[in-house]
Amino acid sequence: MRALLSWQAIDANHGWHAESASDADGMPVTLLRGPEQAAPALFSAAIPSWTAETPPGSWIEVHLRARIAGRWTGFYRIARWDDQADDGARQSFSAQRDADGQANTDTLSLAGAADAIQPRVLLYAVGGAQPVLRALRVALNAPGEPARRSAIFAPRELPVPLRSQMAYPHGSRICSPTSVAMLLAYWYARTGTARLAAFADRSAVAQLVAPRVYDPVYDGYGNWSFNTAYAAAQGLDAYVACFGNLAQLEPWIAAGVPVVISAAWKAGELVNAPIASSSGHLLIVAGFDESGHVIVADPRAEREDEVRRIYDAAQLERAWQHSSDGMAYLIYPPAWPVPTLPI
Repeated sequence: MRALLSWQAIDANHGWHAESASDADGMPVTLLRGPEQAAPALFSAAIPSWTAETPPGSWIEVHLRARIAGRWTGFYRIARWDDQADDGARQSFSAQRDADGQANTDTLSLAGAADAIQPRVLLYAVGGAQPVLRALRVALNAPGEPARRSAIFAPRELPVPLRSQMAYPHGSRICSPTSVAMLLAYWYARTGTARLAAFADRSAVAQLVAPRVYDPVYDGYGNWSFNTAYAAAQGLDAYVACFGNLAQLEPWIAAGVPVVISAAWKAGELVNAPIASSSGHLLIVAGFDESGHVIVADPRAEREDEVRRIYDAAQLERAWQHSSDGMAYLIYPPAWPVPTLPI
């Protein structure tokens, strides 16, 4: 099962309630308590995404809990987020594990099957304006389902501006911000939105995106929620979703939306990849060719002119589904017509 719970308005009419409270250290916060939301089917993993405005001196903290066999777990701290370049509060938290499950960087993984979830968000303001939570989404997943692939894809390629992560500092570690930077450049080229103009410059990978998605607790740039939150802070709809196969991405490609996916493979499992193997790597699905192969923008290529690559659909789908259970970043302008996701 893969589904997406979405709150596009954070108010009482949509099940949210705000109250003054204190955090575990006694610091005053505004507590946004979300609804106890039933899931469309049982799930065992949850990944939150958010759109938030965080003026200097403010940040948000996202928590999740789930209902297993009629009983609610405790709340797990998933992330602390702001959009500041320097001296920010942004971080995930050290692994939290108990009998019900664990929070690991960007994902709540549960020990049993859950049927409902509840979010809450703490708003911190220290000598500055209050942060604003504009939207929250939670991708739900039941890992381990076998991939089901359509054998025929309509040929189509989206003109994603190409970037090689290896051209920048920490090159081998920045596949995720490089992929996000490519999509921000793509949407600037498609829409001409002035706010996105800076991403047309290749320097945006290292100067703008990577510093703002770095997670000091994880010590890396691949926190899925941080990457989509950064794109959302640029005025786009951006969130983590989970898909069951490549056929489910085809309507998004047809709508003009390239999709970032997370894949892993061993030697010989992904022919034409720029590296022999990977334990986890982000790349962009940009289309399909006449033979039904997948056209990708793979940032791990050593040179920019090698970023566009062709992968066998079955091999890529297996590397994607078996490593991240179909995790993807969806990033597009708010008014852009897109396919409907479950829930």
